[in-house]
Amino acid sequence: MTTGAAGGTAAPSALSTGSFAAARAEFEAILAGADTAETHEVLAALCLTLEDLEAARNHAEVAYRRYKEEGNWARAGAAAMIVVGVHSWSGNQAAIRGWLGRARRILDQAGDCVERGYLEVARIGCEIHDVTALQASADAALDVARRFGDTDLEVRALADSGLALVCQGLVTEGLARLDEAMAAVVSGDIRNYFIAGTSCCAMLHACDRLGDHERAAEWTEAVFTSARARFGDPPPVVLQSHCRIIYGSLLAQQGRWEEAETEFARALNGTLALHYRADASARLADLSIRRGRLTEAADRLAGYEDCLEVAEVLARLNLAYAEPDHAEAILRRALREVSTDALSSAPLLALLVDVELARGRPDAAAATAGELRAIAETTQVTAVWVLSELSDGRVAAATGGDAATCYRAALARLSGDQRPVLRADIQLELAGELRQTDPAAAVAECRSALAIFERAGAAQAAGRTAALLRSLGVTTRSRPGVTNDAGLSRREREVLELLREGLSNAEIGGRLFITPKTAEHHVSAILGKLNMRTRAEAAVFAESAKDR
Repeated sequence: MTTGAAGGTAAPSALSTGSFAAARAEFEAILAGADTAETHEVLAALCLTLEDLEAARNHAEVAYRRYKEEGNWARAGAAAMIVVGVHSWSGNQAAIRGWLGRARRILDQAGDCVERGYLEVARIGCEIHDVTALQASADAALDVARRFGDTDLEVRALADSGLALVCQGLVTEGLARLDEAMAAVVSGDIRNYFIAGTSCCAMLHACDRLGDHERAAEWTEAVFTSARARFGDPPPVVLQSHCRIIYGSLLAQQGRWEEAETEFARALNGTLALHYRADASARLADLSIRRGRLTEAADRLAGYEDCLEVAEVLARLNLAYAEPDHAEAILRRALREVSTDALSSAPLLALLVDVELARGRPDAAAATAGELRAIAETTQVTAVWVLSELSDGRVAAATGGDAATCYRAALARLSGDQRPVLRADIQLELAGELRQTDPAAAVAECRSALAIFERAGAAQAAGRTAALLRSLGVTTRSRPGVTNDAGLSRREREVLELLREGLSNAEIGGRLFITPKTAEHHVSAILGKLNMRTRAEAAVFAESAKDR
């Protein structure tokens, strides 16, 4: 968002050590004696780094006006880009477009200058959903950087273009560019702290899309080690953007949910940036859904419903509430927004398969699974293949196909201790398929899944797994944290008992003297609390609970 310290302004000692608050105080002292456009520009960049958005905007607008009065069009354009950065933090799209247009018009008067390259990467790469446009902008910036010999701009352009290539499925080429950019960050080639931070963001975003958390962890540790050596401990906060969210995701996928929740909460409370707050809130809500706390999940998503970052989890919540039509609408809208981003589309398509099955549309689910399989074949990304084979299995289970083979193929791709909670989900699906044909194998899969769910604190999934085990004649012991009624009310327990008998909503209503619509609401609430998708699952659960 900024091209670094303005030309001609000496950098106080605090800035050279990454002490942004102290540097701000030193520059404010300079401003008192020399009220120049350059000083306002540097203060704007510092205030943006410190997330004092009002001060950053005020200083940047003053710098913009002063530079215009001086006829310094290039630096006026740079100051306008800082204003873009301020509005990106709050997600004000109209203001972002307006100031980008203003910066472009001003730079037209400056002629050929390095600031034109910075304009191409004025927005953070992971905020741009059209990855073909992101790649075009990054490639243009890279050309300017090499012509002007600007290493900072070159590294930022490499990182953004690497992210764009990865998201399009060109993984090897994209990761090569990202690794090169990160090597420059770690080696100290970057003067601009914000460039270093946004380059890290691009790398972490790509790793998250790929499910390559090992690479993310390695580069994060390398960046922090380098930063501590140069600036002391803790390192500059600008280098920590996005890191907590990605680290939390790694913990969550390993089943370490309490630790993951702590990291997500720190990320949420540690920034004013809308896209990071929405992302952290979505991941917290996803943990709540996994624990069966649907009201808590809804509360965590409140206020972010318009953000793409929450679309998948919001749709999952609607599905848990037995509102598949709403879930489909959310997913279709999100898929339109990320139509050029293959890796972002994959999890949305996988969830859409579940939604179509919940709506009783197996043909539509099969077509969606085909779209997901095409992405897997194009990208050859393991995480996408797992989603594809899991979705193929669910379609096969609904249509009488060979679901077990699909589930086994998905499990084969999850080597070692990779993503244990996802493995347990697939094992539970596989056990359900093997229940009639190979009960001994079904028991083995259930026991493995149950151990994982219990370690993670996934009470609802653990309850479903224990119920399936009991239906297979295996006695399970009660374990701490695994509840069987999931907080069901007295009326909901009555409805659950009637589900066990196989009654319809109308029949339940007649038995309990309530309307069919009220019965439907109770059924939806029960499925949500038990983290189940179908009435049949709830009936199996109720039958197993009756026997205890």
